[in-house]
Amino acid sequence: LAQGVTGTLPTSNYVQGDNTPVFYAYLNANQSTGTGADAIVTLNAEAFDSDNAFNTSTYKFIPQTAGKYFLYGQARIDSGTDFNMLTAFITYNGSQIARGHNYNDYTNTVNVSTIVDMNGSSDYIQMAVMQNSGGNLDFAGSGSQSNSATYLLGYKLA
Repeated sequence: LAQGVTGTLPTSNYVQGDNTPVFYAYLNANQSTGTGADAIVTLNAEAFDSDNAFNTSTYKFIPQTAGKYFLYGQARIDSGTDFNMLTAFITYNGSQIARGHNYNDYTNTVNVSTIVDMNGSSDYIQMAVMQNSGGNLDFAGSGSQSNSATYLLGYKLA
Protein backbone atom coordinates (compact mmCIF):
# COMPACT_ATOMS: atom_id res chain seq x y z
CA LEU A 1 0.00 0.00 0.00
CA ALA A 2 1.09 3.59 -0.58
CA GLN A 3 2.63 5.50 2.28
CA GLY A 4 -0.03 6.79 4.67
CA VAL A 5 -2.72 4.45 3.29
CA THR A 6 -4.14 1.81 5.57
CA GLY A 7 -6.15 -1.31 4.85
CA THR A 8 -5.62 -4.50 2.93
CA LEU A 9 -5.33 -5.34 -0.73
CA PRO A 10 -8.36 -7.13 -2.19
CA THR A 11 -7.80 -10.75 -3.11
CA SER A 12 -8.32 -11.75 -6.69
CA ASN A 13 -7.53 -14.56 -9.07
CA TYR A 14 -5.45 -12.01 -11.01
CA VAL A 15 -3.24 -10.82 -8.12
CA GLN A 16 -1.29 -13.94 -7.23
CA GLY A 17 1.19 -16.44 -8.60
CA ASP A 18 4.76 -16.38 -9.78
CA ASN A 19 4.55 -16.27 -13.61
CA THR A 20 6.12 -19.67 -14.21
CA PRO A 21 6.80 -21.46 -16.40
CA VAL A 22 9.02 -18.82 -17.98
CA PHE A 23 11.56 -19.25 -20.80
CA TYR A 24 13.92 -17.34 -23.08
CA ALA A 25 15.15 -19.23 -26.16
CA TYR A 26 17.41 -17.76 -28.80
CA LEU A 27 19.17 -18.45 -32.07
CA ASN A 28 22.84 -19.10 -31.25
CA ALA A 29 24.13 -18.88 -34.85
CA ASN A 30 22.83 -17.25 -38.03
CA GLN A 31 20.03 -19.12 -39.82
CA SER A 32 19.86 -18.81 -43.60
CA THR A 33 16.39 -18.66 -45.14
CA GLY A 34 15.21 -18.62 -48.70
CA THR A 35 12.97 -15.93 -50.07
CA GLY A 36 9.18 -16.10 -49.83
CA ALA A 37 8.85 -19.21 -47.65
CA ASP A 38 7.99 -19.56 -43.96
CA ALA A 39 10.76 -21.13 -41.88
CA ILE A 40 10.64 -22.30 -38.26
CA VAL A 41 13.35 -20.48 -36.30
CA THR A 42 15.91 -22.92 -34.94
CA LEU A 43 15.92 -21.53 -31.40
CA ASN A 44 18.58 -23.95 -30.20
CA ALA A 45 19.85 -22.25 -27.04
CA GLU A 46 18.28 -21.00 -23.81
CA ALA A 47 19.09 -18.24 -21.36
CA PHE A 48 16.63 -19.75 -18.89
CA ASP A 49 13.75 -22.22 -18.79
CA SER A 50 12.16 -22.59 -15.35
CA ASP A 51 10.28 -25.83 -16.08
CA ASN A 52 12.30 -27.36 -18.93
CA ALA A 53 9.30 -26.67 -21.16
CA PHE A 54 11.21 -25.38 -24.21
CA ASN A 55 12.76 -28.06 -26.42
CA THR A 56 15.91 -26.84 -28.20
CA SER A 57 15.75 -29.79 -30.65
CA THR A 58 12.16 -29.29 -31.85
CA TYR A 59 12.10 -25.51 -31.12
CA LYS A 60 8.77 -25.94 -29.31
CA PHE A 61 7.48 -24.52 -26.04
CA ILE A 62 5.07 -26.98 -24.36
CA PRO A 63 4.13 -25.34 -21.05
CA GLN A 64 2.99 -28.42 -19.04
CA THR A 65 0.77 -26.07 -17.01
CA ALA A 66 -2.57 -24.83 -18.34
CA GLY A 67 -3.20 -21.10 -18.41
CA LYS A 68 -2.80 -17.86 -20.31
CA TYR A 69 0.69 -17.08 -21.62
CA PHE A 70 2.36 -13.90 -22.81
CA LEU A 71 4.72 -14.53 -25.74
CA TYR A 72 7.17 -12.14 -27.39
CA GLY A 73 9.49 -12.77 -30.32
CA GLN A 74 12.06 -10.79 -32.25
CA ALA A 75 13.83 -11.59 -35.53
CA ARG A 76 16.58 -9.62 -37.22
CA ILE A 77 18.23 -9.85 -40.61
CA ASP A 78 21.71 -8.41 -41.01
CA SER A 79 21.51 -6.98 -44.52
CA GLY A 80 22.36 -3.71 -46.20
CA THR A 81 19.93 -4.58 -48.98
CA ASP A 82 16.50 -2.97 -49.26
CA PHE A 83 14.13 -5.93 -49.21
CA ASN A 84 10.42 -6.19 -49.80
CA MET A 85 9.15 -7.76 -46.56
CA LEU A 86 10.27 -9.19 -43.23
CA THR A 87 7.76 -11.11 -41.11
CA ALA A 88 7.91 -12.94 -37.77
CA PHE A 89 5.12 -15.30 -36.67
CA ILE A 90 4.14 -16.96 -33.43
CA THR A 91 2.47 -20.29 -34.15
CA TYR A 92 0.12 -22.23 -31.90
CA ASN A 93 -0.08 -25.96 -32.68
CA GLY A 94 1.34 -25.18 -36.14
CA SER A 95 -1.06 -22.33 -37.05
CA GLN A 96 -0.21 -18.63 -37.07
CA ILE A 97 -1.78 -16.69 -34.22
CA ALA A 98 0.27 -13.48 -34.34
CA ARG A 99 2.62 -11.77 -36.77
CA GLY A 100 4.70 -8.67 -37.14
CA HIS A 101 5.73 -7.08 -40.47
CA ASN A 102 8.19 -4.59 -41.89
CA TYR A 103 7.67 -3.56 -45.52
CA ASN A 104 9.76 -1.90 -48.24
CA ASP A 105 12.64 -0.42 -46.31
CA TYR A 106 15.94 -1.22 -44.71
CA THR A 107 14.32 -1.97 -41.34
CA ASN A 108 15.90 -5.24 -40.39
CA THR A 109 14.18 -6.09 -37.10
CA VAL A 110 10.60 -7.23 -36.55
CA ASN A 111 8.79 -7.96 -33.28
CA VAL A 112 5.66 -9.94 -32.51
CA SER A 113 3.71 -10.57 -29.31
CA THR A 114 0.47 -12.14 -28.18
CA ILE A 115 -1.40 -13.73 -25.29
CA VAL A 116 -2.68 -17.27 -25.76
CA ASP A 117 -4.65 -19.74 -23.65
CA MET A 118 -2.85 -23.11 -23.55
CA ASN A 119 -3.97 -26.47 -22.19
CA GLY A 120 -0.52 -27.32 -20.88
CA SER A 121 -0.22 -30.92 -22.04
CA SER A 122 -0.27 -30.99 -25.83
CA ASP A 123 -0.42 -27.37 -27.01
CA TYR A 124 2.84 -25.95 -28.33
CA ILE A 125 4.31 -22.68 -29.53
CA GLN A 126 6.97 -22.08 -32.18
CA MET A 127 8.34 -19.01 -33.92
CA ALA A 128 8.58 -18.74 -37.70
CA VAL A 129 9.97 -16.11 -40.05
CA MET A 130 9.69 -15.13 -43.71
CA GLN A 131 11.69 -12.69 -45.80
CA ASN A 132 10.98 -11.62 -49.37
CA SER A 133 14.28 -10.21 -50.67
CA GLY A 134 14.55 -12.26 -53.85
CA GLY A 135 17.43 -14.34 -52.44
CA ASN A 136 18.75 -16.02 -49.33
CA LEU A 137 19.30 -13.92 -46.20
CA ASP A 138 20.52 -14.78 -42.71
CA PHE A 139 18.51 -14.25 -39.55
CA ALA A 140 20.94 -13.05 -36.91
CA GLY A 141 22.01 -15.35 -34.13
CA SER A 142 24.88 -15.23 -31.68
CA GLY A 143 26.85 -17.41 -29.32
CA SER A 144 25.21 -15.72 -26.34
CA GLN A 145 21.75 -14.65 -25.22
CA SER A 146 22.82 -11.06 -24.65
CA ASN A 147 23.99 -10.65 -28.26
CA SER A 148 21.35 -12.68 -30.08
CA ALA A 149 18.96 -10.64 -32.18
CA THR A 150 16.52 -13.48 -32.85
CA TYR A 151 14.68 -14.92 -29.87
CA LEU A 152 11.37 -16.00 -28.31
CA LEU A 153 10.35 -15.59 -24.69
CA GLY A 154 7.21 -16.36 -22.75
CA TYR A 155 5.70 -16.70 -19.32
CA LYS A 156 2.46 -17.71 -17.66
CA LEU A 157 0.22 -14.86 -16.59
CA ALA A 158 -0.71 -15.36 -12.94
